[in-house]
Amino acid sequence: MTAVLVVCSNAALDSNIAAFSLPIDDQENDANRRFLRAENAVDEEDERGFSFKSLFGIEKLTGVFKSKVTPKNLWDWAKKEKSPEYVFLKLKLDKAGNKLFDNPDINVWAAYTNAIAKGNPEAMMVRTLKTRYSDDVLSEMVIAAKKVPNTNSVATKLQEGQVQAWLQQMKWPDDVFQLLKLNKAGDDVLTSPEFAIWTNYMTAFNSKLKDKKKQSTLFGTLTAHYNDQALVKIINKAETVPDTAKIAQRLELQQVETWLKKGKTPNDLYTLLWLDHAGDELMKNPRFETWLKFTNYYNINNPEEAKLAIVRLLEHVEEDKIASMLVAARKTPLSRTADKQLEKLQAEQFQLWLHGLKIKDPKPEFVGGKDPFEGNTNPDSVFKWLELDKAGDDLLTNPQFTYWLQYVHDFNRQPVNIEEGIASSINIIRKYFDDDLVLAKMIHAATKDPKTQKLAQRMELDLLKGWMINPNSPDAVFLRLKLDEAGENVFQSPFWKMYTEFLERYNKANPKTTQFTMVSAFRRISGDEELAKLLMAAEKVPSTKELATKLQAKQMEAWFTADLGPGKVFTALNLDDTLDDALANPLLKTYITYLDEFNVKFPDNKVSIIDTFRTNFGDKSVAKMLVSTDKLDTKFQADQIRRWLAGKEAPEEVFAVLKFDDAVDGFLANPVLNFWSRYLTDFNAKFPRDKVSMIETFRVFYGDEALSKALIAAKEVKETKKIASDLQASLINTWLLAKYRPNEVSIRLRAEATDDATANILKTYETKFKEMYP
Repeated sequence: MTAVLVVCSNAALDSNIAAFSLPIDDQENDANRRFLRAENAVDEEDERGFSFKSLFGIEKLTGVFKSKVTPKNLWDWAKKEKSPEYVFLKLKLDKAGNKLFDNPDINVWAAYTNAIAKGNPEAMMVRTLKTRYSDDVLSEMVIAAKKVPNTNSVATKLQEGQVQAWLQQMKWPDDVFQLLKLNKAGDDVLTSPEFAIWTNYMTAFNSKLKDKKKQSTLFGTLTAHYNDQALVKIINKAETVPDTAKIAQRLELQQVETWLKKGKTPNDLYTLLWLDHAGDELMKNPRFETWLKFTNYYNINNPEEAKLAIVRLLEHVEEDKIASMLVAARKTPLSRTADKQLEKLQAEQFQLWLHGLKIKDPKPEFVGGKDPFEGNTNPDSVFKWLELDKAGDDLLTNPQFTYWLQYVHDFNRQPVNIEEGIASSINIIRKYFDDDLVLAKMIHAATKDPKTQKLAQRMELDLLKGWMINPNSPDAVFLRLKLDEAGENVFQSPFWKMYTEFLERYNKANPKTTQFTMVSAFRRISGDEELAKLLMAAEKVPSTKELATKLQAKQMEAWFTADLGPGKVFTALNLDDTLDDALANPLLKTYITYLDEFNVKFPDNKVSIIDTFRTNFGDKSVAKMLVSTDKLDTKFQADQIRRWLAGKEAPEEVFAVLKFDDAVDGFLANPVLNFWSRYLTDFNAKFPRDKVSMIETFRVFYGDEALSKALIAAKEVKETKKIASDLQASLINTWLLAKYRPNEVSIRLRAEATDDATANILKTYETKFKEMYP
């Protein structure tokens, strides 16, 4: 096989040099042959697939060279088989000292060596450099050059040659470890690029070593250069890197085995790892995880001396501090194994708080002089130790909260606590979060997260139970949840559902007391007017329309139960200010709906909206409204007529409701008559089979005598003369159709006591009667 001298621009030089990698058995080819072939076979490919074209471009790259050496010089030297040592001197690289790799000609020299080498170009370069640099210095220079993009490739090749030379010399892996500066890599030793080179070297070295007992090991080499504390840090860091995690696990086991063989105890290791100086950061210290693992192995290997890690830790740290340290540590990002270790430690602490432990005498000396093994620790204290009282809005998402709830559950299962009274988790929580609305908001937020949804449902149930235990009335809960401040969105509030669920529970638990309804709190706290407004707004929202209709019926039911009557309901809805305001008030619709219900329930005491207006605003205001052309008033009139028609209210009944039967005098001048007349016309049009005569209605309510006198009087008034004349003619025709004899009409009108006008009516009637019935 052949190799080619490749010289390129400064930017691409490094990547092209990376192409050379010559097998050590490439002995039969010589430089002259390669260069001759390059001159005579420009378009051909050599055996390795490299093109010789690049050699002819070298004249254009004279500027790449730092020295005065030209590409022609290189051609000449190659033909004369000048050694790499010779070219090294010509390029004045011997003057570079420790900055050898800062000189761009190092790449030219490397490419030249690669081209003319008859065997291993890396070895040739190393032989040249070793005459000027010690292994230690050269290795340091190479490692630094590997970190620079322009010299990475050549430095990597040199390092390969250097390692091959060390292996030929059978240099001990421990020495190579130092030469590769791995003894100074610290926590990053296992992730260092040189570490992979060293492990390959160690493997090759061990395979050549005749005495297998003297083989080097990774653990042995590391312990020769790093103390226990440093090695623990190396292992801990390597465990967090996927590529080195398995190596770290093996090293950790070897380290534990070594400590166990040396007879180390957990207490010894606590001091050895300087954990007694860690302070409040103890559990965040990676060495603490190692201590926990060692304690576990120690217990397995020494069952007679086995103690829980929490027990051993209590010999060094006060109980309350352990709790706070655990909380703080578990808030910080940890590896999965570290978090598992702390979770196990916390579980041990919970069991300690719950049950206590029996320990053979003599009991150990605990920090602070306390005996933590009595057990039965109050959940309230645990809540504070876990710093849940400081969790704020994040209480339900705090991992410690779930553990605490389980602790409360286990605590309440203890026989002694069953006898003395169980602890209420919700009461403890409410002790530190005294605003139930804050709790309700946390619960609602937690229901939206699948991870905390079940917990939120449990907490909501506990909160409802807590309100029952205290106890709270539904009105109190209504205020606690600030539903009185929710405005028109109250029925869309997530806390409305919570309130209604409590209401249902409360009523079931108190069947003998007055039952609360969904509207009772509103009525007592906000009043009927506010409730009616909320219901009207809720009717406009599709999601709450059905509920609003239901609650409106409940509100009216409450009015009937309280026997308020139309007058008081009108006042309760604040409609009794002025008629104009009443007509413009949306709640008038609610009142009219109530009136409809009232008139159905009490048909003998029917009340019309007109009657209500008269009672509250007087006849003049009502009359003005009924003859008004204002859009609001005419709309109201039309709405009222539609309602009467929908109920097929008889015109006679409407006549009575409008109070025309109170007095006949001047009734034709009453503007309400026009309103009733409109209804009569619409009624007869809609129900032709049930037509009602206006004059017959007047006769029923006033009688012929009073009606006749009223018509006579109305004819004297300009405004009512025409209608009075028409009605008088209609009255006479009614008598004629009934075939009343003149003397009968005279009796009806009491003619003997009548005036001349009545006499004229009788005279006219007598004439018409004789004409109709000769």
